[in-house]
Amino acid sequence: MPERERAQFLEPIITGSTKEAAAKGMSLTLVRPISVRFRWKAKTEKQIAEERAAYEDAARQKSFLDPDLTALNPCPYAFHFDWTDAEGKTHKATCDDWETAATYYRRERTMGAKAALADLEKTFGAEYPARGMAFAMGTHSRRAEQWLLVGVLRLDRVSQLSLF
Repeated sequence: MPERERAQFLEPIITGSTKEAAAKGMSLTLVRPISVRFRWKAKTEKQIAEERAAYEDAARQKSFLDPDLTALNPCPYAFHFDWTDAEGKTHKATCDDWETAATYYRRERTMGAKAALADLEKTFGAEYPARGMAFAMGTHSRRAEQWLLVGVLRLDRVSQLSLF
């Protein structure tokens, strides 16, 4: 979808908070954070080993329809957002999307780890919030009241929806 059409297409499913989404019976929503702080934390060797084992287990699952998977390489950092929703409630969320880790790896290859982390902080803590962003939030399969941050979208704000 062309970037200029993306925001208008997604605007109708944006809610002000996960509380609003839950009241509407939703288990997946987009929420525009009001204020955002991005941070990162190095994972322990144990955490990385556990993730590696889980990725390898997932890759071993066979499918008749799909090609064999390659196990993902665990990111050495966990990425977190402290944010406020439209109701003024503050949240702390770990970003569980693979795209953020992939962005780190892509930047780390060209900039080095320290510069890549600083660049992610600039992107997700300043540039995206200034230009417009949304968090893809989904409920946990075992705990419907627990919302997880499953994706970060750079998404323009829409001032007026189209009539068509």
